Amino acid sequence: MKGEVKTMEVKFDRNGESGNIFWILAHAQQVLRWQNRTPESVQMAIRVRNCHSYNEALEIISEYVELVEVNE
Repeated sequence: MKGEVKTMEVKFDRNGESGNIFWILAHAQQVLRWQNRTPESVQMAIRVRNCHSYNEALEIISEYVELVEVNE
């Protein structure tokens, strides 16, 4: 929709399908692309793929978008 502002938030359930780090990464990249921040999206993905733990990956993603953990 014209003039629509996309949220900078990615909601995920650590114990569900949306808790998969690649699901979270894909949605975070989509948010950044909506904000015309494609270079940051690429940088974030590279950093996440080079990290060594789930929590480290979440920390990196949270530098770019707001992560909201929900229990569905």
